[in-house]
Amino acid sequence: MTPPITLDLVTPEKRVCQETYTMIVVPGTEGEVGILSQHQPIILTLKAGDIRLYDGTTVTKTIPITGGFAEFSGEICRVLADGVA
Repeated sequence: MTPPITLDLVTPEKRVCQETYTMIVVPGTEGEVGILSQHQPIILTLKAGDIRLYDGTTVTKTIPITGGFAEFSGEICRVLADGVA
């Protein structure tokens, strides 16, 4: 089984989410990017779209964002969103 990855999603106003999932898919400006635990460290710009959060192969939560940045390293995915729609 894949080790979990933690999503830390914040906007300028507040922390929206700090939860653990199996996989996180973010809407990158160059296309969607799926992130698993131990993903190669990367920084992405994000466009407006949905962050999809998986438990196994099932989407358990969807969070619409209006753009921003994402950073992945180790077991943490940090998303600095312009806003949450």
